Amino acid sequence: MNLLIIGNGLDLDLKLPTKYSDFLKFSKSFTFFFDQDIEKIYEFDIHNHSVVDSRYDKKSISPNLNEPYKHWKEILEKFDESFSHKFINKACKDFFYCVHNNCWIKYFNERYEKNLIAGENWIDIENEIQNVIRTLEDKNKFKITDEKNQASIGTKANYTDNLNIQEIINELSSGYLSLFVKDYKKFKGLLLKDYDKFVMALGIYLDFFVSQLPLDVNHASQQLQNMLLNENHPIIDHVLSFNYINNFANEASLQHTCFVHGKINYMAELKQYISDDMSDGNKMHIKIENIIQRNKIIIGFDDLQDEEESFELEFVDYRKYFQRIYKGTDSQYVDWLNGYKQALNGEFSFQQARTSTFQNQHSNLNYENFLAEKIQNSKQVPNQVFIFGHSLDATDNEIFKDIFLREFNDTKITIYYHSADDRKRIITNLIKILTKSVLVQKTKGTNPDIKFIAQTYNS
Repeated sequence: MNLLIIGNGLDLDLKLPTKYSDFLKFSKSFTFFFDQDIEKIYEFDIHNHSVVDSRYDKKSISPNLNEPYKHWKEILEKFDESFSHKFINKACKDFFYCVHNNCWIKYFNERYEKNLIAGENWIDIENEIQNVIRTLEDKNKFKITDEKNQASIGTKANYTDNLNIQEIINELSSGYLSLFVKDYKKFKGLLLKDYDKFVMALGIYLDFFVSQLPLDVNHASQQLQNMLLNENHPIIDHVLSFNYINNFANEASLQHTCFVHGKINYMAELKQYISDDMSDGNKMHIKIENIIQRNKIIIGFDDLQDEEESFELEFVDYRKYFQRIYKGTDSQYVDWLNGYKQALNGEFSFQQARTSTFQNQHSNLNYENFLAEKIQNSKQVPNQVFIFGHSLDATDNEIFKDIFLREFNDTKITIYYHSADDRKRIITNLIKILTKSVLVQKTKGTNPDIKFIAQTYNS
């Protein structure tokens, strides 16, 4: 099997605006513009999209809005094809609902504007999420006060209404935060509600705006072009995607793509309710809250430590392993990697029966030894894995352990990297996931289990 593992770097190689900075700039322009006149969002006409341009006339914009208007106008023109979609009205309303006064998006924007977020990939946002949750999980930082205790809790901000993540972190850093039990529960509930809205906003951004943009294959790296065109590269027959959009599909892999972190489904949800009868007002008013509940996108982090060392349930919703189970996302890549064993199972059973017959006694043929010998003597390794556009950050360590730490040494892994710094970052992350000794062992020799290849581009 030839398995391709892809991350956001693949979309970036195809020149799509899928960095977290693209999303943050888009959402900020969107909300800044409509916050000045929120009714404008209800002026979109789903039946006549041509009116959109006429309603964004510079003459109608006050001078203090020129810059945000200019940015929004550029985005509007960039996604012109998307805005011809008949669901523009609903999509814009839903996007506004998800990003407006969202404490997580505010926090990300503040960190980004102060250059406090390293890099521009979604991995970096997930590390920010991890840092916030780690801080909130510190039991010594919260002082939960029973409502019957009339002592003042002495908080400086309203943590149960208009949440400000940075203020909360500052408060916790300077000491501890006192909250009544009911307020603490409300605080956690509102924090998670905004988190779900943030994840949904990302889904709308990718599904409505980004996924309809053309792919710039001609300027992609030569390695990606070869994989897409099945030229000068082993044919990719299976894909494990950490992305939410399917931007890699050839004839061989089309039926075998595993979206381990979920797949965008916003437009599919709307079509299910709207396409039958556009005149039915009830269908047009499907609540965004219901779509959020069914959203399959996963974003968060996984613990690098073993469960016994770090076991926390209070904020478990932000862990990827919990989300994968709760949302029921795809994990069939495990079966793919073990697919070759099915063919060998029959051969083992035959040899076991044959040995028992000729020796006139029960066979003591060992299954694990049988598999190891077959793989060692085979001219071709059962599984070839190619990784493109993923930094192998520890936030996804649970999945990568399944790939890199397989028994019987049945997998060879090729990692494509974009730059020297990218290669250093990948190696560093692999040390965290595999440990130094394992990584050194797997990169030794002329035919190592793990090898690195630089992406090349046509002039």
